[in-house]
Amino acid sequence: RVIADHARATAVLISDGIYPENEGRGYVLRRLMRRALRFGHKLGLRGPFFTGICLEVEKVMGDAWPELRATRDVLERVAGQEEARFLRTLGAGVELLDRAMAEAKAHGKGLLDGDTVFALYDTHGFPLDLTEVIAAEQGLAIDREGFERLMAEQRERGRASWKGGGTSDEDLVARCMNLGYRTEFLAYETTEASGTLLCLGDGGTARHFGAGEEAQVVADRSPFYGESGGQVGDTGWIYGPLGKAEVLDARRPQADLIVHRVRVTEGVIREGDQVRLVVDAARRDLIRKNHSATHLLHRALREVLGGHVRQRGSLVAPERLRFDFSHTGPLSPEEVSAVEDRVLAWVLKDYPVSTHVLPYDEAVARGALHFFGDKYGDWVRMVEMGDSRELCGGTHVGRTGEIGLCKVVSETGVSAGVRRIEAITGPAVLAYLRERERVLGEVCGLLRCEPGAVVERVQRLIQTEKDMRKELTQTRVQTRALGETVLEAGGVKVMVVRADGMDPKAMRELADRMRDKVGSGLVLLTRADNGKLAVVLAATKDMAERRPAGALLKAVLGPLGGQGGGNPLLAQGGIPDAALSERVLDALLAMLRT
Repeated sequence: RVIADHARATAVLISDGIYPENEGRGYVLRRLMRRALRFGHKLGLRGPFFTGICLEVEKVMGDAWPELRATRDVLERVAGQEEARFLRTLGAGVELLDRAMAEAKAHGKGLLDGDTVFALYDTHGFPLDLTEVIAAEQGLAIDREGFERLMAEQRERGRASWKGGGTSDEDLVARCMNLGYRTEFLAYETTEASGTLLCLGDGGTARHFGAGEEAQVVADRSPFYGESGGQVGDTGWIYGPLGKAEVLDARRPQADLIVHRVRVTEGVIREGDQVRLVVDAARRDLIRKNHSATHLLHRALREVLGGHVRQRGSLVAPERLRFDFSHTGPLSPEEVSAVEDRVLAWVLKDYPVSTHVLPYDEAVARGALHFFGDKYGDWVRMVEMGDSRELCGGTHVGRTGEIGLCKVVSETGVSAGVRRIEAITGPAVLAYLRERERVLGEVCGLLRCEPGAVVERVQRLIQTEKDMRKELTQTRVQTRALGETVLEAGGVKVMVVRADGMDPKAMRELADRMRDKVGSGLVLLTRADNGKLAVVLAATKDMAERRPAGALLKAVLGPLGGQGGGNPLLAQGGIPDAALSERVLDALLAMLRT
């Protein structure tokens, strides 16, 4: 009943665009799926089974819930990936949990320790409540306090690694709120404006700053876009009556407040100064190109890959854009090209880019892209370019033609069900192509060929190298074959060969050759490599029945701190200290004498 119930929930949630992850609704889905998989494990199911049951949900409920039918392929990929991922760790996790519970009960403890609970969560992906349920079935509680302590330590380590440059603006924001200070936001209309410095701070009590000092600044009016929605903050300058400051960054901690991080470069700036605020317009233009390109990329991805694609994060900077989106696997080169082609087509049509501030329901009715569960106010800002309509608070180009060429430079995975595209636009594309052209020119010069012949020339070089390596291996085999030593112990001939400089494949080939030469007996090959000793042991067919190579080599190397194994005819292994090579031979001969 649990598996059937959770399969229904899984199918419906995935059809609604919710994927397994470690937070929010995605975490609820992950917990449901892993609980169902754990019950399957209890029933003795060791292979994938849950995805197939989810697909049966589509067959049974597809008429009543058409989204199930439309997203069947997505359901199969997402559920299949999550199931395979958890099954890889489930066995080891259950084994760890069983051992820990048995130990706790053996010592008369009624509590499963926090270290084990945390290891199950952090390493094996066991949700806390799943561990709690399994433990309760054995009459044990879990050390929730210990688990929470370890979680807090992990979060603190994460925060410590995240903290970087930049002065905290929390005190400044609190002071502005208490005094009723607000910033008139002008970033949509202009890149230059006059205003009054309302509040300055650096975490201390200073209200004026001189050359070389950094501070946080709030003005009553600002053309600076404060970092939000994935778009980085503007940079620029503030000119006052007694000094000048460079704006290093701008943030928007409140909807009606812009905090500028500045470094005073000349004179002094003070609270109350009448100033001129000037945005770096050239940098803003690059950001606007990239932000508008993200909207077109989003539209193109949904057309090429399907309606399940939704934005999961972004970064819009002057030099590049990064766009995270929900999808089940890597994009093929053809899919990337199809996305680029669509974006280029919309750029060339030079659509006007318009913004509308309107009620949320009206924006939805007009086709604005929105997603269930995302938070929107009663009034929203809709950005429209061609058929693309999204709710967005960023800055954009006036027409799509201003974007120029958009080039995807990488496509990678971020986490389960989330992919990441990085792209460049406008002048950055030209610089990218020039660099590629320069590298190609150097390669052509080295290969002494035209660009069109590079691939064929490289393929020929690779094949030549393979042929030379094969010839070198054969030469080494033949050379080593002339330098063997034959010993005897317990009526068994042992041919000993030093194989230094040979790779494992060549060692096996040489073992086969020497085995034919010895007639009846064993062949022992050793190779010193970076202080370690690699060993190959081969047995002739008649000897394999009495002295199987796999068992023999394992017995020889074990006492020397090594490992080895294989089949009766051929085995390989090694020990960590090459200086013990003579002891390997001595141990083999001693075993043959017993």
